[in-house]
Amino acid sequence: SFVDVNEKPFNLTLSNTSVDENAQQDTVIGKFSSQDPDRAQTHTYTLTDGAGGRFKVVGNKLKVALSNDGCLKNGGAFCKLNYEKQPSYTITVRVTDSGSPPQSNEASMSISLNDVNDRPRDFKLSSRTVKENATIGTKIGQFTATDEDKFQTLTFSLTDDDGGRFAIDSSGYLFKAKDTDYETNKAHKIEAQVIDNGTAPLKVSFSSYKSTL
Repeated sequence: SFVDVNEKPFNLTLSNTSVDENAQQDTVIGKFSSQDPDRAQTHTYTLTDGAGGRFKVVGNKLKVALSNDGCLKNGGAFCKLNYEKQPSYTITVRVTDSGSPPQSNEASMSISLNDVNDRPRDFKLSSRTVKENATIGTKIGQFTATDEDKFQTLTFSLTDDDGGRFAIDSSGYLFKAKDTDYETNKAHKIEAQVIDNGTAPLKVSFSSYKSTL
């Protein structure tokens, strides 16, 4: 006669193996499934390597584990799923059955990141002061920004030019467009934005007070 022994689960798969870069925490990437010669057993999935804590398992679902808030605000090292830095990660998954004694199996899988449009970052103005008697057309400072997506064009514009007193040229330089009077108004507020030309263009706003000297 034969003694029935618990056999290992096999054919561990994930229904989807890609996710958008910088995806929000708890985004579902895919569902794990596996087979087992022993019928009517349940399977439990765990990560023995979650790519530095970037991924997690909840039930049979693989999810994004880390918050994206710091990435959206600060960029750079705060982005833990950054296509431009690393386009794929390897995870190791263990499936364990409910037999006696439990049997398990492991598989390594590659999770690829989908490149999506990144928001412009580091939007700043190099100088914020101009003499009250400076001639019209005098350059005050230059707007600059960065974008991790290569070969994109950034366009700067004023959404509030303080009644036409200030303007931006094609190189991002802020210049004096009308006369200003220090005695009647010591500071002028402007609002600017930078927008990229990616698919679904993204923009960032900027607000500043321009002091006249």
